[in-house]
Parts: sequence; structure tokens; C-alpha cells
Amino acid sequence: SMLKADATYTDGDNSVRFYTSEIQLKSASEGSTREPEASEGIEEHGFVIKLRNLLLENLQANNGAEEISSLMGMSVRTMRRRLANLGMNFNSIRTDVRMQIAMRYLTTTNISIERIADFVGYSDQTTFTRAFREWKGQTPNEIRQRRVRAQNNCTAS
Repeated sequence: SMLKADATYTDGDNSVRFYTSEIQLKSASEGSTREPEASEGIEEHGFVIKLRNLLLENLQANNGAEEISSLMGMSVRTMRRRLANLGMNFNSIRTDVRMQIAMRYLTTTNISIERIADFVGYSDQTTFTRAFREWKGQTPNEIRQRRVRAQNNCTAS
């Protein structure tokens, strides 16, 4: 009831996750910051969670802000304004969702980097590698090599 969302129990191992952050809202008249009321914070966090879920569901489609805002039932301008009020923007959230999924594949599977790039919505491996390096400070190949070295060290012991 806190997030105004239906809960469906489909498995013996269900979980509920809440993502929190420090939110400060600016008063339109003063330009000063104020702490949000509890209901404001929960509603806005639910908004970001819904956005992240839609991005995840449409990962390969590589939908832009216009398509995602439409799926959320609002204009792109409204979505961008709500994100700006939280100190966030659409592109950084989309990149974060993509990279978290890519990181999971890099560290848990042997799927090629090219296929991972395609799966998370990049048109080619070079663009994906550049974006991943900006996000993580390392290339996807460096992450994968580190995992392989760690596995080899475990089996050698």
C-alpha cells in the first residue's frame, strides 16, 4: 500500500526492494531547498522504479525518452521535469540500467561481448565498449578477464 502497487506472489522466493536516495525539492518562490514529505518521496521513488522497470522490459528495443514516457502515460516533458526535480535525468538512468545488466552478463556468463552489447540495446560493440568504459572506468573485456583470473586462482588453490 505504501507504493500504491499490486503485489503478486508467484514463487517461493519473492523479494521487495526499495531504492532510496536523498531528495531535496526546491521551493519555487524562494529557490531554497526543503525536505520532501514522506508521501512525496515514496511516490517519486515509485516513479523511478517504474521507469527502470520499463527500461528493463524494453532493453533491446533501445526506446528513447518519448517512447518510455508514453508507456508511463505522461508527456516526455513531464517525465523529464519529474526526473530533474529528483536530480536525475533519463539518459543516465537508461545507461545505468543497461550497464548493470551488462555487468551481470560479463561476470556470470561466457556470452560474447558483442551479443551482450546487442542485448542491452547498443548498435555495435565499439559504442558499447566506449559507454561501458565511461560508466565503469574499465572495458568489458577487462572485467571479463578479471573474472577469469579470479576463477583460475580459485581452481588452482
